[in-house]
Amino acid sequence: MDSIQLSQYGEMLSEHVNDGDGHPSKPLNDDELILPERGWRNSVARHSCARGGWISVMEISVTHLALFCETCNFRLVVPKTVKAWGDLREHMRNELMPRHVQCDCPNCAEEHCHSVSD
Repeated sequence: MDSIQLSQYGEMLSEHVNDGDGHPSKPLNDDELILPERGWRNSVARHSCARGGWISVMEISVTHLALFCETCNFRLVVPKTVKAWGDLREHMRNELMPRHVQCDCPNCAEEHCHSVSD
């Protein structure tokens, strides 16, 4: 699995999971569930922060999950409709993609006219 961009600042989730004793074991795949039924999952992937922290996942409400770095305290909240790593990749691609605002100016035919990031 390729890394997943988590923020507009270039923070990335890398592809290795924890084998239980803190060592990377296998690459994640896009079909693998982010959070099994338990509501909490430790050290599922690596964060690109300066110390290379582990990302854990927890259920924070009936509608949302939080992915957080155990080292730098980065936190990302996503809807529970994001069930697998491939869903997270697509969700973040949509969240980070600039959106085009239609207006009546003659430049709106151009790709970059009034593009904004929400």
